[in-house]
Amino acid sequence: MVGRQQPREFFVVEPFKNSQGFRALDYLEVALPALVAERIGHLAPLKLAGEMTLFGHAQGVVPRWTLGGEFARKPDWKIAVTVTLKATEGDVSTAVTRVGAVPGAGVRVLP
Repeated sequence: MVGRQQPREFFVVEPFKNSQGFRALDYLEVALPALVAERIGHLAPLKLAGEMTLFGHAQGVVPRWTLGGEFARKPDWKIAVTVTLKATEGDVSTAVTRVGAVPGAGVRVLP
């Protein structure tokens, strides 16, 4: 017997917060949510609710989840990233934090 597919649950994306305001990392405000949303969108039953844009959602689509987060530079230049997934209705939410290096940080370009 072939299993039935789960109905898709739509999610929307919010820009991540640069919690320290370190301007050199401002690009991560949109880069991190794009990366995380792309990866989470491959997990059943989740589906990005946007049409042609990352932020916001398509007309007629009622998202069940909101993906957001924040990031901060550590003293060793590693980045702490916290991703949150909250229900748009109710109090259900989860958050996870990971610390890692920024690709290209510490790379030196010689003339």
